[in-house]
Amino acid sequence: MNVINEKLNSLSLGIEAFCHNKFACRKLDSGNEKTIDYYLGYGKIGNKWGMIVRAETTVNTEWHAGHPTDWKTVNVQHDFLLSAPRQIRVQAIDSIPGLVEVLESKADELENTVAKAEEIAQKL
Repeated sequence: MNVINEKLNSLSLGIEAFCHNKFACRKLDSGNEKTIDYYLGYGKIGNKWGMIVRAETTVNTEWHAGHPTDWKTVNVQHDFLLSAPRQIRVQAIDSIPGLVEVLESKADELENTVAKAEEIAQKL
C-alpha cells in the first residue's frame, strides 16, 4: 500500500478525488440509527498528499415500514490511509482500482479545462 501511495505522490497530480462508493460501514448502535461510512480518496491534509480515508458519521432521520430511509451526515473526518487501523487499510484495498479510475477521470477533466483556457487565451 505504501508503494501505491508513493507512486501516486510521484505523479504530482495536484488533484483531490474520492471514490463514490463506500468501502466499509460500521454501525454505532444496535438500532441502525448511527453509522460510519468509509470512503477511499486521494488528496492533501496539511501540506502532505496521499491516499485518504474519509469517515462520514450519519444518523437516521426518517423511518418507513421499520427501516431507515433518510440519513443525515453529522461528522466527517479525514486521515491518511497509511495511518488508519489495519482493518480499515485491508478493507480499502479493493477500492484502489476505483480510486485510480476517479483520479484519471478528474485528470482528464482538468486537462480539457486547461486546453479550453489555452484556446481562449490564444484568441485574445
